[in-house]
Amino acid sequence: MRYVPILLLISFGTVAQTKHAFTKQDSLKAKIYMDSSWHYRLGSASHQRFIDSALAIIPTNSWYWQQKSMPLYKSGRYELGRPFLDSAVKYNPQHWLEYKAFMECIYEKRYSASLSDFLLARRTYGNRVVMDHSYDFYIGLCYLQLNVLDSSEKYIGSCIDNDVKGLGEKWVHPNHLFYMGIIYYEKEQYAQAIVYLKRCLVGYPNFSDAQYFFSICESQLGNNKEALRLMEAAKANFDLGFTFNEDNSMYVDYPYQVRKYYISTTLEYLKKIND
Repeated sequence: MRYVPILLLISFGTVAQTKHAFTKQDSLKAKIYMDSSWHYRLGSASHQRFIDSALAIIPTNSWYWQQKSMPLYKSGRYELGRPFLDSAVKYNPQHWLEYKAFMECIYEKRYSASLSDFLLARRTYGNRVVMDHSYDFYIGLCYLQLNVLDSSEKYIGSCIDNDVKGLGEKWVHPNHLFYMGIIYYEKEQYAQAIVYLKRCLVGYPNFSDAQYFFSICESQLGNNKEALRLMEAAKANFDLGFTFNEDNSMYVDYPYQVRKYYISTTLEYLKKIND
């Protein structure tokens, strides 16, 4: 039997929890619609209509709501996708609150909202992991982007400490070290920033973003020849694609992710002052 998408008769984002007990047949019908959605391009109108049909049958399924929101976020349509993600949290906060906080931080750049949700999740569930990092990492990023640098240092520092204690110095995540370097860069403590950026580059030697900020710090300390060498290395590695390697970095820039324009203009400046 071929299932055709049915009209979704519920209002997204304001779905009232129903006391209706969904039957096994309801679950089967909804699953058929969800399975059919994957025959169409992610985020296409047809893909969305099949998810709508599944939600018309089981409007309290949090995963269906998340699946409706996810392609919208990946295409940059955050305002459109947000009510659907809110519904996912409404029906299963234990699973989706952390995901919503992640999307607010990395995709939407709504750092105050993300910070509030991550702090709530941390109080409720402990310092769990979402998208390969602990809540503390994202809390530290939010504080960094809100320019609350001492709090950012506290939370990113805890990530580094936990990496060292749990895995050893060799396995500290390069992005934890990168952002600690950025915190000291923003504090204008350039020598201390270099300490962390050097540690970052031990784990990820071709990380162009780290080399870029390392170069800036060296220049601020008056070491312009070394700054030029590092910026040339940053350009070469950037051109080869060595930047953030987070799973979601293919869809959105991470905080302090460097653009080609930043490297090229700074490289030109460093060449001039080194002539």
